[in-house]
Amino acid sequence: MKLKNIYKRKAHYYIMARLNYEVISIEGNIGSGKSTLMKYLKKYFKNNDHVIFLKEPVDEWEKIKDNTGKTILEKFYGDQEKYSFPFQMLAYISRLNVLREALKSIDLLSDKKYFIITERSLYTDKLVFAKMLHETGKMEDVNYQIYSTWFQTFLEEFPVHKVIYIKTLPEICYQRIMSRSREGEENIQLDYLASCYKYHEDMMLFFSNNIVASDKQLILDGNVDINQNTNQMEDWILMVNWFIHTNNIFIHTNSIYYDATQLISDSDNDTYSDMPDLISDSDSDTYSDTYSDMPHLIEID
Repeated sequence: MKLKNIYKRKAHYYIMARLNYEVISIEGNIGSGKSTLMKYLKKYFKNNDHVIFLKEPVDEWEKIKDNTGKTILEKFYGDQEKYSFPFQMLAYISRLNVLREALKSIDLLSDKKYFIITERSLYTDKLVFAKMLHETGKMEDVNYQIYSTWFQTFLEEFPVHKVIYIKTLPEICYQRIMSRSREGEENIQLDYLASCYKYHEDMMLFFSNNIVASDKQLILDGNVDINQNTNQMEDWILMVNWFIHTNNIFIHTNSIYYDATQLISDSDNDTYSDMPDLISDSDSDTYSDTYSDMPHLIEID
């Protein structure tokens, strides 16, 4: 029995060592533009079955309601001290389930390379939201220890290989949140977004030092108003497309218009010359919103 278990473990690590998929996580504050980027990426890659998109499981969160019809998300933003632990557990479990279902759809023995693009990662739940709630006294030590045990138990199954970080000032995030009037977000305050921004920055530093090296990070300037610069999204799509298909790249865009075509050779330009118009006028008006490079599996405090 023991020998059989050893062989099972060896087979597991053999498969893990020859992964034919990469997980690329889109990170950013609430209101930074993650959902909007995902929307247009899905439109661009709609004919590519090797690119899989996993949006944040907000729909699952909205199914959890009290007898008055108020969702767990509304209750959490209304009273974080009371609902921090149940909501963070729900967020983690639902994200875990979405990832598992996606991996079931992949043939791990195929020569085909898959790209799983996620809206946030398991690390975000832990290193941004749960950590912030604990350090600000809104999640008790015991609850945080239980949460951390769950987190560490399943972490090895779901590595992150690359990160796309939409870096957006909290003030701009707040303006977008107020404009979109999404149910459950009416209680979000600017100081909360400022804290989220700080913890996202800390997480990116942690990624660079421990999980995802800087040359596997794409940092986008989320402060640009897509209403004023509709070329920006097409610019992003070009960069993301190139980013996920290359092994090592680090791009940090700024508020100045960034010509992504400079990153592409003359021969590659022909490939992208027929890229569809990703943003219609109506879309613009409604915008408010490696095989050898396996990440280190480390204990996270």
